[in-house]
Amino acid sequence: MIISKVKPRVPGSIVRDTNGTILPQEGELIPMSTYWRRRLKDGDIVLVEDTIIDDKSSKGDNSLSELMSVKQKKKINTGGIK
Repeated sequence: MIISKVKPRVPGSIVRDTNGTILPQEGELIPMSTYWRRRLKDGDIVLVEDTIIDDKSSKGDNSLSELMSVKQKKKINTGGIK
């Protein structure tokens, strides 16, 4: 699985995550999915860095699970559009 750090291409622009939360201006680690590849192709986001995590070869290391749980803990409900 490819985990990428992406951020909005235009500073101050609003790009929503797949669950409706706003992508932070400083960027966020996300699993590259069809949704994010489309945002990248459309020019809504820029790729900051890629990290490849092969969860099957981690031999008990839950690095992918830990990364995604940290991401979920960082989610903040903005309560509306800024």
